Amino acid sequence: MVPETWLVTGRPRLPWEPLAERHARRAGDYFTLCGLAAPDWPLFSDLDFEPDDHRSCKGCARGALERRYARSRR
Repeated sequence: MVPETWLVTGRPRLPWEPLAERHARRAGDYFTLCGLAAPDWPLFSDLDFEPDDHRSCKGCARGALERRYARSRR
């Protein structure tokens, strides 16, 4: 089974990095993993979302960990 790929998204500070919190979003989705509408936020395709990064949104981190756990239980 191929794991889900969650990329970093957020309000841009620099072309290669989000402003504050790093949220998780899949390419083609309009909502972050925590449920925020973010269709105009860039996807930083070179940054994989890491739930244990201190800059990560707590809601997105929780959702990513829950999905990872659910996949491992199958």
